[in-house]
Amino acid sequence: MTLRRDTPSVDRRTALGAVGTGVALALAGCVGDDDADDDDATVADDSDDTAADDGEDQSEHGLPARGLVYAFTGDGISAIDPADGTVVELAEVASPDWGDVFVGPRYLYAIDSSIDQVHVVELETTTVVETIDVGSTPEHGFYDPATEQAYVHADGEATLYAIDGAEPDGVDRLIDLTEAGHGKPRVTGDGHALVTNMEDGGLFVVDLENEEVDHLTLDDHDHGHGDDHGHDDDHGHDDDHGHDDDHGHDDDHGHDDGNAYSHQSGGDVELLHDGDGGTHYLQYVAESELAFVERLAGGHHHSHAGGGDVQLLHDDDDHDHGDDGETVVVDVAAREAVGRIDAVGPLYASDDDELVAIVGDDGVHIVDATDSAGTVLEAVAIDGSPSVVRFTDEHVLTVNASAGDVSVVARDGFEEVERIGVGDELSRQGPAGDGKLIVRSGDTVVTIDTAELSIDSEDDVEGVQLVQYVPEDAEIAGDGRY
Repeated sequence: MTLRRDTPSVDRRTALGAVGTGVALALAGCVGDDDADDDDATVADDSDDTAADDGEDQSEHGLPARGLVYAFTGDGISAIDPADGTVVELAEVASPDWGDVFVGPRYLYAIDSSIDQVHVVELETTTVVETIDVGSTPEHGFYDPATEQAYVHADGEATLYAIDGAEPDGVDRLIDLTEAGHGKPRVTGDGHALVTNMEDGGLFVVDLENEEVDHLTLDDHDHGHGDDHGHDDDHGHDDDHGHDDDHGHDDDHGHDDGNAYSHQSGGDVELLHDGDGGTHYLQYVAESELAFVERLAGGHHHSHAGGGDVQLLHDDDDHDHGDDGETVVVDVAAREAVGRIDAVGPLYASDDDELVAIVGDDGVHIVDATDSAGTVLEAVAIDGSPSVVRFTDEHVLTVNASAGDVSVVARDGFEEVERIGVGDELSRQGPAGDGKLIVRSGDTVVTIDTAELSIDSEDDVEGVQLVQYVPEDAEIAGDGRY
């Protein structure tokens, strides 16, 4: 039996206007100063910006460096302390089109596709310290602990822009992958990255330190290297290279797939897939050293309506993915496809590297992440447009956009046992950490306690489009979108 919780466990907390405005960003994305950030009494005194009474690090806004929810709105960036509901406006941003927001040890990186830039927020001070140009149509990014750099993928160039993680004052170097195409990257943790591409298909394996790129075609009878993308340009890219094993995996979030990329600044992003074997969603599992790659064969039209919401449109009525593609299991060390799964959609991995979830239109395929054959342990039917998946030790949680709730599926037996009612206009995103799942319902940012399976807090932020959580229990965090 499936139980449902519709009554929030706490009262909603409303932010009445901006609380403590810090840095303002002009139209071109330049950083400006604002001396009015100590005007509101709810913000801690700026003179004590190093430590709170309990010894924890505090920013100039009186906020801790970690354990915060960042809210990205139609006109700026705010931070929420879920412990007490404090909401602080950190920066004004003119008509942003938010892409990935990801976290490194010292900085948060927020991609703004409307101006082809990334806003860099220093975690210690909760202040926007840089806005950096990152090429044509940036959308996804990640932080790599091995090279200690942040990377942004510019879809218009299929190029990775590298930013120093210690002093992010500009672009350090470029790594060209191919000519162009929407791609989703995944960091492996040992100085490599994996990147898909909706134009060229296959899987790009990137040695980030040496700027070497392998392209695996993932064809049925060709599991080795495909087109080699060595480039005789100013960045010294070579042709084919062998690499060591890849390790670690990042949270998967992001959106959209297709060959034709139409980007409208501050508005909608559309990606159309014409059925030539393009690849999009991607997950990497450290323990098994396997990559799970969505390989499409047509029939999809995914539309991203600015700020993180994704509407899924299909050409057929029954939403059968069988003719639309597959998920290819790739042994990254061996550089070959070793298994195929008859399902496509967003991919998520458990922190213990035991499970991978493939999200379909009406449910979730739970896959054994240790098995190169891609064994599906269970196909769990879930009503309500499941999108983001998060794992705990005991449960699989799915954010269901149209149903306005979160499904709780027991890992023991993979049966849905409960639903947590959240609210209308539930977005397809859900960053997590420290035993929390963060979702957005309209203008309300909802924090769910994943151990108690209950709503811990609700905070209103007018115009919020995207959220990200900066965890205390991990130095880096991937983007939290669908």
